[in-house]
Parts: sequence; structure tokens; C-alpha cells
Amino acid sequence: MHTKSNQLIKFDDFYEMLSDDIRLDAYQKAIEKTVKQGDVVIDLGAGTGILGIMALKAGASKVYMIENSDAIDLAKAVVAHNGFSDQVIFMNQSSLDANIEEKADVIVSETLGNFGIDENTLTFSIDARNRFLKAGGRMIPERIDMMLTPVESKANFEKLAFWKNIHGIDFTPAYHIFSGKMMVALINPEEYLAKPIPFAHIDFYTISQPTIFNKTYHAINKAGTIYGFAGWFEVTLIDGVTISTSPLAPATHWKQAFFPINEAIKVIEKDLLEISMMVGASEGELDSTFIKYEYRCTQRTRVADIQK
Repeated sequence: MHTKSNQLIKFDDFYEMLSDDIRLDAYQKAIEKTVKQGDVVIDLGAGTGILGIMALKAGASKVYMIENSDAIDLAKAVVAHNGFSDQVIFMNQSSLDANIEEKADVIVSETLGNFGIDENTLTFSIDARNRFLKAGGRMIPERIDMMLTPVESKANFEKLAFWKNIHGIDFTPAYHIFSGKMMVALINPEEYLAKPIPFAHIDFYTISQPTIFNKTYHAINKAGTIYGFAGWFEVTLIDGVTISTSPLAPATHWKQAFFPINEAIKVIEKDLLEISMMVGASEGELDSTFIKYEYRCTQRTRVADIQK
């Protein structure tokens, strides 16, 4: 049974994505280098259809645009206005429910969140690859690397203080909930308290499970206060075409992810922070991902100083 999504087109959401030239330039370059004349292409999570239209301009003979929101109505209008209606099949449903009889030469998708895979990217990509892609077919993107580092980002942490008291009412339970949830933020590289290290490397051709778990160990390299962890990603669309959302890279609409902690931790050089994080699909919410994280800090040098 198919239930149409109640998600509505929001101007601000699409404006941010479609005005991100870094994103669109990279996707256009990857599509032009990948799609061959006569290819069948699947645009997974098509949104407004812009990537599918890029594929058609690159030579695709047919594009399946799969989109579970009302954005597909805009995609239909844009496709028609550009004269491609006879080459596009629109599917207003979750790709998990879709059935396509022919195999695709290329699957292109941009279902990336602020921490890379936090829009249930892996569930959709693995399923589409296994069911829809030809042997030897190509995927855009191909790989993604996710990074983490502890940060002294007090301004982002202080946003949580809003939840402690709202108009004279104690909202502390909300504070505890949100202190364990990802925020979208802009991180200053000067706030790093350790060298950024990889959380996960994902190959879209070989990944088999939609849930990622890893522990990372961060050697603190300067004194400061940990208010949370910063996360970002570098996605390889095809070899030689990448997008980075690092605080050191040109800004994109993704910005960075900020994972606040419940209580700030004062650290000094050579302390060690351990982060355990799990990223996976939320049940019942097709485009939602759960992120759970725990942490502990081993303050070895401080203990040694006290003993002296």
C-alpha cells in the first residue's frame, strides 16, 4: 500500500541547497563524467529533479525520479518546462517500496545530512544498489569519510541553556534530551582541542549494513574546555570530484554537525577523550537517523600533577 507523504515544499530548504554552488558544481562535474549516451539513470531522492535533469543533459535516455515528498510536483513542472517529460518516469514513493523492471546504469543521489549519512542515506543507497543497479553500474556518490574532534565551542553549547528555563518554567528535562542530540552549527577551527580523526569510511559499492558504530580516541593537544564534538564529512562523488564540509573548507549549506555534551569538561594537553558513537536508521521514519553517543575523558596528566 502506498501512502503519499505529507511533506510540503519549503522555500528556505530548497533555496539553501540549490544556491550551494559548491554542491551543484561538483555533482554536475561528476554526472557529466559518469553518465554515457543512452544510460538509464535513477535519481534517488530526486527533490526538485535538478540532478536528474543534469543526467539527461549528459546523455541519459531515461531517468527514474524517485521522491517521497510533494517536491515531486515541482520536479514534474521543471522537467516539462525543460522539454524532458517523455524521458522521465516519476515515482512519488519511498524507494524502499519502488519496483523498477529494468536495471540502471547509474544511480545518483544527494541524501546527505550535516554529518553525512544522517538522513538514512545508507538504508536507501544499499537497497537501491542491490535491487536497481546493473552489474558494473556506477554510483554517485561513491565514498564518504566522516570526521570527529572535540571542540571548545561555547557559543553552540550555550544554546542549550535556553532549555533550562523558558518564561519562568523549568524545562530541565528538555535540556537533558537536547544535550544528547546533534545540532547544525558553524565550527571555528580555532576551537579544535585535538587533531580531527576519521569516525567512519564508507564505500557505497560495498557497504552492507545501514548502522555504523565506532570508538574514536582523541589526544587533547591544548588546554581548554570540551563543550561537545564537531563532525563533518568529505564525500567522493567520483574519483577526483569531492565535496568537503570541513570547517577549513569553503562553506556549504551543510555547515557542520555539533554534538553537545551534558556537562562541560576542562582538559589539558595529553588528556585522552574516548567517543563511542552509533549512527543508524530510525524505525518508522524513512528519512530519519538516530545518533547515539557516549564519552569519557581520561585526565591522566592532571592526576599525576595532583599526586606531585
